[in-house]
Amino acid sequence: MPPYDPAGPPLRLLARLTRCAYYDADRRRAAFAEAGQSVLGEFEGAGTLAVLSTSGSAVFLSFRGTDFDELADLLTDLKLRLIDAEVGRVHAGFSGALDAVWPALVAALPDDGRPLCVVGHSLGGALAQLAGSRLRTRADLRVVSFGSPRVGDAAFARGLTTALAGRLVRVTHDHDPVGDLPPQGLGYRHAGQTLRLLDDGDFETSDGPESADDRAAPVALRERLDDRARTHLIRHYEGSSRAGRRAVGGLRARARRRRRRRWTRCRAGRASTPPGQRRGRSRQGRARRRC
Repeated sequence: MPPYDPAGPPLRLLARLTRCAYYDADRRRAAFAEAGQSVLGEFEGAGTLAVLSTSGSAVFLSFRGTDFDELADLLTDLKLRLIDAEVGRVHAGFSGALDAVWPALVAALPDDGRPLCVVGHSLGGALAQLAGSRLRTRADLRVVSFGSPRVGDAAFARGLTTALAGRLVRVTHDHDPVGDLPPQGLGYRHAGQTLRLLDDGDFETSDGPESADDRAAPVALRERLDDRARTHLIRHYEGSSRAGRRAVGGLRARARRRRRRRWTRCRAGRASTPPGQRRGRSRQGRARRRC
């Protein structure tokens, strides 16, 4: 994985910190210690968990992504209404989740001149961007998100991109469908520089906020949905691009095997619909599909 800025922390370290934030309380501090970090504080609220840590020369604020065992996290993701914020309009669920920990978090932030890097994956990436918008006056601030959904409207995207010029990076890859959510049709746009990891091990960057004319990842949506269960996970951002390609290649191979098995069952009369064909919605059709 390429570094996004020679002067900033390497992306692999930042991805590792976001993974550490997913661990339970008993393992979390040990994981941060293994990554060379001392934990300064942990902040947990409805739909949010953030860990403040330091390597000595820099401070890191790592937001956990969606925990599917936590109902509050799922409800946070579903509150799609845009509400007014300091910069533009933002996702109501993301804003409420950050509000739950913001007073305590801001009070704990060191103010000793050390650079601050805010990171997060998935829901945590959205919260990292929101936190960046509230801390945008800090000259030593960097914000990096992995597999983040869209956070706010076009005014938010433009304002945050301008305020954090060159210090706001969104890392994604063509097989992660979360970057397409919430849809542009609801008024959402991505902010900052985009670093897209490619299957061939290379990467491409695009500067500036997303516009209404920008297309989603060039890989077909159906293919991305086939891969989504695993390629959205933080370990595919933390690992090298070669490991990511192996993972995606393995998922594609399994999908091909499933399609071949289904064709075999169809020819043998055990399945009613060949793969790729539209299935009926009737009760009888649903019963046949269970075979």
